[in-house]
Amino acid sequence: MFYRDTIIRSAGLINLVEVVDRTTDETLIKHGCWALSNLCRGSPLPKYDLIKSAIPVLCRAIAKSRVTDREILADCCWAISYHSDANKNKIQVVVDSEVIPRIIKNLEESTMPLLVPSIRILGNISTGTAEHTNKLLSAGILNPLEKVLEHHKKVVRR
Repeated sequence: MFYRDTIIRSAGLINLVEVVDRTTDETLIKHGCWALSNLCRGSPLPKYDLIKSAIPVLCRAIAKSRVTDREILADCCWAISYHSDANKNKIQVVVDSEVIPRIIKNLEESTMPLLVPSIRILGNISTGTAEHTNKLLSAGILNPLEKVLEHHKKVVRR
């Protein structure tokens, strides 16, 4: 991921974060979130310290319904899911962004590209502190989660 890492290290990600966070232009938000999500992904994943400023921006864009394109929304969710794993500080960033209700709403989706990363994000949050789990419960995760457990696809139920 030479080009991705070069862009991140040369402040390209930081500048893009500022633009996406400040603009009201829907096209710029769409393309900016797509670019940010791609800079946050790949194998190996970029170091969290280098991309951590993008995660709250992606979360806020989703939470405030600034991202409406399903494909871009799925890209953003995947990026968030990769970087909200197994660390309470990373999970707290996602929780603080107030994206949980929107991610729970994604559980109503029938499309796998959006459903799977949403489940991963919520699963990651549930592995955090008791307070993180309580945020999920108070946001109403149980009813939508029950439907997910009855999903016809095994990968979703798992």
